[in-house]
Amino acid sequence: MENITTRQENRGAEKDVHDIRDSLNGGRNTTQKPSTAIGEPSTGVDVGYTSHNINENKLLNPIETPETITDWLEHRFTPVRDVRSEGKPVLAPLESAYALSISALQALRDVHNKDASWSDIISNLDTHTTQMHNDSERLAQNRSRSFGDHELLQAIQEYMQIVKTIMTEAESCIRTARERTGLHIARFGSTQIDKEQIPHLLRMEDTAYQRYRVAIDNALSSQIATFDAFFDQLRGEVQDTVTQHLRDEYRGPGFAMSLAYGTELELCEPGTRVDILARISEWSDDVDCSQQVFWLNDAAGTGKSTIAATMARYWQGQSRLGGRFFFSPNVARNQEIRHFCRTVAADIQLNHPQLASTIESVLNLDPEASMEFSVQFIQLILDPLRRLKHVAGLFLVIDALDNCEPKSRQRLLNVILKELPKAPHVKVLLTSRPLTDIRDRLQLPDFVHDAHLLDINNPSHDDIALYVHAKLNRQLNIQERERIIQYSGGLFIWAATFCRAFRRSDLAVRLLENFSHSQVADPLDALYLEVLHQALVDKRAEDDFQKVLQVVVSVFQPISINTISALFPKVDTVNDFVQDLAAVFKDGHPDRPIKVLHPTFREFIASNELRANGFLVQMEPSHSMLAIACLDMLSETLRYDILELNSGFGILPRNDEVADLDDRIARKTSPAFRYATSYWAYHVSASDEAWYDWQRVTLFLREHYLHWMEFMGWQGTLSHGIRGLAHLGRRVKREISRGALISLDDILTVLHASHFLLRFQDMIQAAALHVYTIPPGLIPSSSPLAKSIRTKNRSPTVGMIGAERLEWTIDAKPLALPIEITHILFSPDASRVVTSGDHGYLRLWDAETGVLIPTAFTAVNRSRGLVLAVEFSLDGQYLAIATDSMEVHLLEVSSGDTIWRNKTRLGDIQLRIAAICFLPDEPYLAVVLHCERFDRFFKSYVIFYHVASGERSTKAVGLSGFVDRFRVCPNGTRAVYTVRRNRVLDYVYLVDLVSYDGFDDSDDYGGCIKVADFQLEPTLERVIDISVDGTRSVIYDPNGRTPLILLDCNTGKAIIMVDPDEPPSPCVVFVPQGNLMATVSPQGFGILLRDKQNGRVIKRICTSTRFEKIWISPDSQRLASHSVDKRIKVWNVGTGTELPSFFTGYTNAQTIDISPNWCRIVCSTDLEASIYDLTPTVTGLKTRPLKYARSGEYVAKMSMLILRTHNPGGLTVLSAWSTLTGTLQLIATFGEFSDQSLITCVTPDSQEILCWSTQEDISICSLVTYRREPLSLQNVRGTPHAEKGTIQFSLDGSFFALLVVDTHVDLIQIWEYKTGNHILDTRHSKDTVNSYTISDTHLAVFISVKMNRYAPSVAGEIKIYRISDGKRTAFQSGLDANIMVFSHRSDLIAIADRNSLYGSAILQVWSLETSPAKLIGEAKSYGGSEHPLGFSSDSKLVVYGSQVWELTPNGLQSFQSLTTPKSLLHYPHSFLSYTNGWIHTAFPAGPIVPIPTDLHSLFTRGGKRLQKWAANGSTILVWTTKREPIIFDFSEFMSR
Repeated sequence: MENITTRQENRGAEKDVHDIRDSLNGGRNTTQKPSTAIGEPSTGVDVGYTSHNINENKLLNPIETPETITDWLEHRFTPVRDVRSEGKPVLAPLESAYALSISALQALRDVHNKDASWSDIISNLDTHTTQMHNDSERLAQNRSRSFGDHELLQAIQEYMQIVKTIMTEAESCIRTARERTGLHIARFGSTQIDKEQIPHLLRMEDTAYQRYRVAIDNALSSQIATFDAFFDQLRGEVQDTVTQHLRDEYRGPGFAMSLAYGTELELCEPGTRVDILARISEWSDDVDCSQQVFWLNDAAGTGKSTIAATMARYWQGQSRLGGRFFFSPNVARNQEIRHFCRTVAADIQLNHPQLASTIESVLNLDPEASMEFSVQFIQLILDPLRRLKHVAGLFLVIDALDNCEPKSRQRLLNVILKELPKAPHVKVLLTSRPLTDIRDRLQLPDFVHDAHLLDINNPSHDDIALYVHAKLNRQLNIQERERIIQYSGGLFIWAATFCRAFRRSDLAVRLLENFSHSQVADPLDALYLEVLHQALVDKRAEDDFQKVLQVVVSVFQPISINTISALFPKVDTVNDFVQDLAAVFKDGHPDRPIKVLHPTFREFIASNELRANGFLVQMEPSHSMLAIACLDMLSETLRYDILELNSGFGILPRNDEVADLDDRIARKTSPAFRYATSYWAYHVSASDEAWYDWQRVTLFLREHYLHWMEFMGWQGTLSHGIRGLAHLGRRVKREISRGALISLDDILTVLHASHFLLRFQDMIQAAALHVYTIPPGLIPSSSPLAKSIRTKNRSPTVGMIGAERLEWTIDAKPLALPIEITHILFSPDASRVVTSGDHGYLRLWDAETGVLIPTAFTAVNRSRGLVLAVEFSLDGQYLAIATDSMEVHLLEVSSGDTIWRNKTRLGDIQLRIAAICFLPDEPYLAVVLHCERFDRFFKSYVIFYHVASGERSTKAVGLSGFVDRFRVCPNGTRAVYTVRRNRVLDYVYLVDLVSYDGFDDSDDYGGCIKVADFQLEPTLERVIDISVDGTRSVIYDPNGRTPLILLDCNTGKAIIMVDPDEPPSPCVVFVPQGNLMATVSPQGFGILLRDKQNGRVIKRICTSTRFEKIWISPDSQRLASHSVDKRIKVWNVGTGTELPSFFTGYTNAQTIDISPNWCRIVCSTDLEASIYDLTPTVTGLKTRPLKYARSGEYVAKMSMLILRTHNPGGLTVLSAWSTLTGTLQLIATFGEFSDQSLITCVTPDSQEILCWSTQEDISICSLVTYRREPLSLQNVRGTPHAEKGTIQFSLDGSFFALLVVDTHVDLIQIWEYKTGNHILDTRHSKDTVNSYTISDTHLAVFISVKMNRYAPSVAGEIKIYRISDGKRTAFQSGLDANIMVFSHRSDLIAIADRNSLYGSAILQVWSLETSPAKLIGEAKSYGGSEHPLGFSSDSKLVVYGSQVWELTPNGLQSFQSLTTPKSLLHYPHSFLSYTNGWIHTAFPAGPIVPIPTDLHSLFTRGGKRLQKWAANGSTILVWTTKREPIIFDFSEFMSR
C-alpha cells in the first residue's frame, strides 16, 4: 500500500476544489500559491479533473444566464465521456461529480423559491457534496488499485444525471423569470417551480445518493482492511526491531508498541487539517528554508499527535522519514530521554536498512552507559542520516515533548539546536504544549518555525465537522451530526471520544439522546459521564465496574485485561467493561496494556464526587486495593529459584551467564506477577490513610523478601525496589508520628528490608540467586529478618563465625563503594551525594532513598584514571568531574547522564587539572590547568567551558606558578589561589577576573589583574574558604601544620590577627550571617569564635576533647562539631552553651560532612558511607572501634583461631579460640610478649605455633596442651626483617628459615625445628632479598636489583642453596619473584610475579635437574593479589590461589575438574582466593560467591597492623573496621 495520508490528483485540482469551497464559505483569498498535496509528489504537470480544464473564474462567479448553465452542462461535464477519458477510473468521475454538485448548488441558490422543499434540496445537496469531497480524498490515499470500480462508477453516473436534471429545472425556472421581467440579471427576487416537481426532485436526489453511499462504503471498507493489514505488519516490524535493540528492561512484547513510534495513533481524517498539513508539507519541501525545526504547539486535545503521526506516515511513504519518538504520559520510561537515541536509531534502521551495520556497531557499545547524550545523538542519529545525503530532506518527528521530564527535554533541545545545523538536510517536526521552558528555548526565528495549531479562543469547526461526518455518516443523519459538531466546542478530543463511543452499536442508540438532555455544564464531563453510564449496563456489576476503573486509573504502568483478571480473579467481566469503555480506553486486546486515551479523563474520574457524579475514583483506596491484590499474588507465587536455574553442584549462575534470561522471565512469570513485584510497595505507600494492615506487609517481607529480591535481581529492577522500600520506610515513620500502633517488629521488618537491599544490591544485581548465600551473621540478631534468611531451601549458604553481628542503624542508608573513597560531597540541596575513588570509579546517589543513579563512572574503568575533583553547580543541577586523564565531565544530577566530556588541552601543551569551579554569575565552568610535573617556572591557566553546551570559551586566564588550589569569590569578580613555588615558600594570590580577554605568553598574569600576593609556609594539604559576603578569605592546613592566613578580599591585604592562630587550626568556617568565624584548637582547647575582621577571639567553647571538623547552621544559630572520639556535639553560637545533639551514638567515620542545608549527614569509612536524615534526633552506632589492633590466623584443621592482640602499652597477647560451637570461645591465653613485632607461624602439622618476639623470647605454644615452652636456637644473629621477615617451614616441618637484619647485611638463617640446631646462613646485601622459600633439602632466595634508590626493584637473580652443604647455583627468571615454592622432590621450582601489568600474575616453572635451570612452563593468572603457590604430591599440577595448571611436555596447561584430584587431597594450602569482589575456588573452578560491596574493604585492607584476608581450608579470615575477626566458611560451595 502506498504511504499516503491525503491526496489530490495534482496541485491545480487541489487548488480548484479548495478555493471553490472557500468561495462558498465566505470568499477566502484564492490567489495563494498552491502546495503539493500530502502524499502526492509534484509532477510539474497541471492536469484538470477531466480532459477539459475547469474555468476557475466561471466557477467562482455567479452564473449569469441560463445559457451559461446549459453550455456548462453540455460541454464541461459529460459523465460518460469523463469516465472513459480518465486514466484512473474512479477518482476522476468522483471529483467531477463533486465539482458539478458545487456548480449546481450555486445555481440552485440563485433560484429564490419560497417552498420549504426547495431549501431541503439545497441542504441535502450541500451535505452530500461535502461528503463526496471527503470520499474523494479518502480514496486518493491509495493509488495502487481500484475499489469496486463498476458498481461505484455506475452510482456516480446516476447521481450526476440527477444533478443535471435538477440544474435543468433551475435553468427552466430562471428562463421563465427572465422572459417575464425582460431583465438580464443573475438573481431574481421570486422564482416559481412546480410544487409537485420539487418533492420528486428531492426523492430522486436522495435515492441516487443512497445508492452512491452503498457503493462508496464498500470501496472504503476494502481500503480500511488493507490499511489495517499494513499497520499490523508495521507493528510487527517495529516490535521486532525495538525488541532486538532496546535494553533488558524494555524487552518483551508488552513494551514494544508503547515505545514511542506512534503507530497506534489515529491519522488525520481525509479533508481535515488541510491547512496545517499543507503548511508543514510546504516547509518540508522548501530546500532553501533555514528553519530546520517546525514547532507545532497548542493546548492539550487539539490533535497535535494525530498530525505528527500523519506526517510521519506520509514521510515514511516517501522514504524520507528518519526516525520518530512519541513521548507518552502513559509509560513512565517514555517520559525521559535515556533511551531516546536508541529508540530513534532503531526506527532509522527500520526505515533505511542500508544503515543497519552503522547503527548496530554503535548499539553494541551500550551507548547509554558509555556515551554522553550528545554523542549518542550524533553517532546513532545524525551520523547515519548524513550518509543519506542523496535524499532531498530527511525528517525526525518528536511528539508531545511536554510529556518529557523538564530537565531531560531541555537537554534534548540543547543538543538538537547545537547539532542539527551540522546536518542541513535533516529537519525536525516537534510538537508540544506551549510551555514556558520550551518556548524560551525555541525563540530562534531563523532556525525554528513556530506554528500555533488553533486559535483556542475561536476554534475551527471545519475539521471537526469533516471528522464527525466521516465517522458517523452511516449511524446518524445530518441534523444529529450537526448537533455533535456544535457540542464539541472546537475540541477534537471531545469529537474523537464521542465517535469512538459509537463504535459499539449497543451504545449508539441512547448516547446522543441522553447527552442532549445532560445538565452538566462542561461538555467533556457530560460526555464522559454518559460513556460511563452507557458502559455500566448491569447495575449489579457496579462494584466490579468501579474496580476496573480504579485499576486502570491507579496503576503506575498500564496493564492489560488479562493482568487485571489475574490480579482480581473474582471480577469475571473485565473484558466486557474495557470494551464498553473503548471511547476512553485505548486497546482492548487482552494482552496489550490499557491506556487512558486522554489525560482529561483521568483528571475527571479522580476529581471529586460532585463532578464525577457516582463514578469517582478515590486514589488512596484504589492503591490500597491494588496493594492487597499484589501481595496476594506474590505470596502465592514467589518461591526459591523461581526461574529454575540452579544446576546443583553448589554452582549458582551469575545473571550474565544466563543466555536466555529475558525469555525465561517471560516464560516462567506472568505480566501480572511482574507488575506486582515492581509496584506493590508503591501502592502501599500511596494508600496513605487508607492502609492499616501493616502486619500483611511485614508478614510478606518475613516470608518472601529473599524470594522477592531474587526476582528483582533477575529482572534488573533492584533500584525500583529500593525506591519502593524507601517510600515504605518513610510511610512507616509518618504513621508512627501520627500515633499509629505499629509494633517494633513491624517497624524493624520494613526498615531492615530496605537496609538489606541497599547493602547487598550490587551482589544481587550481579547474581540474583546469591541473595540466599548471604550469611545470617551479617544481619543484626535483633532483626525480624534474621529468621527469614535461615529459611530452608536448596541453595548452599556461606557460614560465618566470629565477631558480634555487624551493627545496623535503622536511621542510616548505606552507600557502598568497592574502591577506597577519596571524595564525598553533598549537592547544595542535599538531594544527591557523590562518592569517588581510584580507577575512575564514582557513584552518584539519591540521598533521600539511597538509590544508585547510573552514570558513566559507575563501573571501574582504569583508563579514566583517578578522580581528582568533583564539584556541584550552585543550583545543584550539574556535577563536574575532573580526572587525571586530563578530562572534564559534566553530569546532569537528576539522571546521572553525561552532558558533555572534554579533553583539557591548551594548544599542544599537556596540562594537568588542578581544580574546577563553577562561576557564580555566569554559566561557565572554570578549569585550572598546570603542567603535569612540578615546575616552579611554569605558569598555570584557567579555561572556561559553557555549562549547557560544553563549548570552550575563547577566553583564558594565565596564572603565575604551579596552582594547586583555586576558589572564585561569591561575586564572581575575584579569585583566590595558592601556588607551590619551591620547598621553602608557597604563595597565595588574589586576582581580579572582571575582564579576561585572553593571555599573553610574556605576561605571568595574562587575562587577570593581580591584586596581592603573600608568602606561605609550604604544606602538601591546603584549604581555601571564602565568606558568604565575599569580604574575607582564609587559607589553612587541615593537618594543622601551619597557621591560617586571613585575607581581605576587597583591599587584598593580609590581616594581622589580634589573637594569633597558635597552635594552628586544622578547621576554619565562616558564620554565614554576621562577622564571626570559628576555628578549632588542635590541642583540646575547644572552639574559638573570632571576629573575621581582625581575628580577635570573641568567645571560647571549652571542651576536654579535640575536634576534627566543625559546621555552622545556615541560620548561624548553631555550631556542630565532630570530635576525635567519634561523637557529634552541637553548640549555641550566641551563648556558647552545649545543646542536645541531633546525632546520638558514634559515627566511627574517617570522614564526615553535613549538607549545606543541615538536613542530612554522611559518615564514611574506607569503602562505605552512611547517610542519615537529620530528623530531630538520629541514632548512630552504639560502640566505638577498639583502640588496639588485632591480627592472627585461622587453623581450619583444628577449628581454632590464633589471635594476637596488640595493646597500646607495647605488649602483645597471644590466645587461642575454638569455633566448634559456631561461636568464638576462648580456649587458652599463651601470655604476653614484650613488643608488638611478634612473629608467629603455625607448624605444617597444625599442632604448634612458633613465636619469635626477641632473641631472648623465642617459644613454642602447643595447640594440643595449650602450654607455652621456650625454644633455644643456636647462633641467632640480628633481628627479624621488619617487612619480609616471615618464618618459612619446610614441607615436612623439619627445618625453618627466617630473614634477619644483622648490622649492614641481610641474613637468612636456617634451623632444625625440633633441636634448634643452626644449619645454614646465607649472606646478602641489605634490602635486596625479595622472597625466599625452603624445602627439605634446598633454600631458594630471590635477590632483586634496583637501578637507583628511588626506582622500584627489577628482575634479579634466584639463588638455590643446598641445605646440607650450602652449595649454590643461580639463574635469572626475568620476573620479579614475589613468591616461590619447591616441588616435593625439590627438582622443580615455581615462581610467581604478581606485580606484572594489567593486575595479573605471571607464573613460571623451572627444572633444577639441569645446570643452569631450565624453564619448562609459563602461564598468566587473573588477579594481582598474593596467593599461596604449591605443587601436587606427584608434581604434575601447579596451584596458584584458585587456579590450577598441569605440567605437560608443551608447558603449563589450564586444568579444571569438578572434584579435587587425589594428588591434591593433602595440599597444604587453601584453594580459595578473592578477586574483584568474588570468592574463587579451584574445584569447581571459577567464582563461586560474590562478596557484598560494603565488605570488600575487609578483603583489601592491609598494612603493618591491619592484616588482609587469609584463606585456610574452606575458610577465609577477615578483620572488621572494629578489628574484630570474622571467619567465612565456603565448604558448601567446594567439592568434597
